[in-house]
Amino acid sequence: EFYQTSKYIDDNFGGIKPISISVNPKSENFNKNSFKKLLNKNGISVDFSNDTKQNKVIYKYLFQDSSEVYKYDCRIGDNGSNQSNKIYNNIQEFDKESEIKFSGIGHLFDKTSDGLTFNLLLGLVLAIITVGIFLCLAYGFNMKMFFVGIIPNIIPLILTLGLLLYITPFYLCLSNAFIFTVAFGLIIDDSIHVINAYMHFKKMGFGKEEIIKRINTRTANTILKTTTIVIVCLVPLFISEFKSVSQIALLTSTASIFAIIFDLGVLPTILNKFID
Repeated sequence: EFYQTSKYIDDNFGGIKPISISVNPKSENFNKNSFKKLLNKNGISVDFSNDTKQNKVIYKYLFQDSSEVYKYDCRIGDNGSNQSNKIYNNIQEFDKESEIKFSGIGHLFDKTSDGLTFNLLLGLVLAIITVGIFLCLAYGFNMKMFFVGIIPNIIPLILTLGLLLYITPFYLCLSNAFIFTVAFGLIIDDSIHVINAYMHFKKMGFGKEEIIKRINTRTANTILKTTTIVIVCLVPLFISEFKSVSQIALLTSTASIFAIIFDLGVLPTILNKFID
């Protein structure tokens, strides 16, 4: 119900996200009417402004604001921080000599979202490196295990990202960065199962071909069952009207499928090459 209400406001009333724009005109070329047309062209609805004499009087006595800065209280559609930032940049290009600033809850949310997205992606990179270091230390300070720990975990994420960029208008936002961190947790779980099984069978004295055979008959069965359960549990999320919720199911399921293919089809071969 909330999604339908917010979408209705976005589609019919100019947007649900409030922003404020202040313009300090420092050039004689600044045109108030052209600026308002630019705002409307970029999907920004102006609710109130002090760019007329009557409204300037209201601002002076109601908000105790007598400055010469033009202020616009606006609304914009909830299109995501990436699209909003493009709109902000287009507006600032209107008059480079004038000082155009953005504020308000909507703009603050976009800035916060960008910062959290960067931190999540940075954390994901550090997590991948940490996994490689841990495997290196866990198996007798073997530096080869560092690359064995990184390769099977980063490639499914890259393949998932590449596929989504190809088939959908996908971009990295806060919700997607969060989803990738969750998907990484599922991917690393499968990889550790395969690596641990390989090292276990190797210590038991089996040959390389026998190890791969046992992984495909024993370990693969467990990985397939757990991954299938995860994907089945995500199926109800596919029909969610919230885009971020449905993307949780799409990204996690896609990454899990790529992880199975890579962990069972490629990782044992990599272990044979790297591990003596």
